[in-house]
Amino acid sequence: MAKIEIVQTEADIATREVSLIATENSVDAARLALIKLLEIGRHVKINPTEQITINEDMVLNAKELKETAFKNRIDFLTSNLNLEIAKMNLGQAKNNMLPDLSLTGGYRHNRTFTSDESYSPSQSENWDAGIKFTVPLRDLTLKQGYLNAKINFKKTETGILQLKENIEIEVEDSIRTAEMKLRQVKLAKQANKLSRQKLDIENEKLKAGRSSNFQILTYQNDLVTSQNNELNAIIDYLNSITNLHKTTGTTLEGWGIKIAERYLDEKSLE
Repeated sequence: MAKIEIVQTEADIATREVSLIATENSVDAARLALIKLLEIGRHVKINPTEQITINEDMVLNAKELKETAFKNRIDFLTSNLNLEIAKMNLGQAKNNMLPDLSLTGGYRHNRTFTSDESYSPSQSENWDAGIKFTVPLRDLTLKQGYLNAKINFKKTETGILQLKENIEIEVEDSIRTAEMKLRQVKLAKQANKLSRQKLDIENEKLKAGRSSNFQILTYQNDLVTSQNNELNAIIDYLNSITNLHKTTGTTLEGWGIKIAERYLDEKSLE
């Protein structure tokens, strides 16, 4: 091996060692962050047991996802509830301004007691009935209440229409991002495959004496880079799917978490 190749190889090894130390530090920092989030002992060792996989054939239907968001988003459901309340308040305020015709009635039964608190058979019964007709004339407070209720209803109605439009935009943007990230995953996988093939070819050339160790190390670095790019692309895609779940209000379903069942199980143990 030529002296220049030895120097280049040693330099490459030193660079890899520096990168390894930085990576180990990042892994430990991520482990501690996860431990803090899970509120478990800081000395717990976390060993991933599953490979990261994705469904490359998943089709994202914008119409269905928008409907899902409208059914699950707490902010949208709350806005709908507020609209119903505003509608009832408006109806009540409008009803308060109308003339009121009421039937009235009563019954009174009196018994008489003597001075020594003994019972006397004398008693009397009174019945009464009537009609009460009320017309709110020049009552500005009722009119003002109606106007306020009407304004609040219109404001709430406008707000929910704006929220609906924003949710549709958020869903479309999340779908676009997820689809773009999936394309990046496919391209990164193809690049990784080609890098591996390139290294295999170079190894064959080295056996035939038509390559060098330095060239092999260079292609190995290229392969590591392509592997990292593929992994990062997959993580970015999974993050985009997580964001889509958040946008559609299906985070728990996306992670397979069923709070109702867990709550029932806990209640059954009490």
